[in-house]
Amino acid sequence: MNTRGHNPTLYEHGANWCFRYFDKTGKRRIAAVCPIEGQGAIKSAVERDKRKMEVMSTLGLIQGEMSPEVKAVITFRNAATSYLQSASERKRKPLKPATSKSYFAPSLATTPLPILVRERFLRAAPPNSENAPPQV
Repeated sequence: MNTRGHNPTLYEHGANWCFRYFDKTGKRRIAAVCPIEGQGAIKSAVERDKRKMEVMSTLGLIQGEMSPEVKAVITFRNAATSYLQSASERKRKPLKPATSKSYFAPSLATTPLPILVRERFLRAAPPNSENAPPQV
């Protein structure tokens, strides 16, 4: 489940439980989850959190997993470029320009990302381990 980088906290706003989020244009918005008291109030924190997730999905803040076909198209070069760009533009501890220059093996550049992740996992797991994926 991808929530675009945040899982907002519920807080009391007027007579409702609400959360803040940023819409696609970057504007801060407030969404009401349920009333604090009276009809429709949810007393359990777990139930309020479930309701919050429902509201987030209706607002389009929760996106599903990528399909295997889409994941297979993403190469290491694309993923590294995207990561380095977002890491250099973040507010807290951004990467410095000298660090953000990508240095990676040219043979990895065109390799699909799921294959790299699977090969890394296979090298990390002992050959007779229960957690090791089946050999193809």
